[in-house]
Amino acid sequence: AVEDKVRELIEMLDSGLEQYKSYAEDMHRLNALLEKRGTELEIKRGKELLNERQN
Repeated sequence: AVEDKVRELIEMLDSGLEQYKSYAEDMHRLNALLEKRGTELEIKRGKELLNERQN
């Protein structure tokens, strides 16, 4: 009975860890996308400023 409970707890922890790892990977991907998008916007804005100065 105790062994079953321990096994159950270990399975729950494993499951929680897998979910956390999946969440962490999703957050990492999202962060990378946001950084890329931020850089694209900065580049676009920089080009706009250059064009404004040239006109």
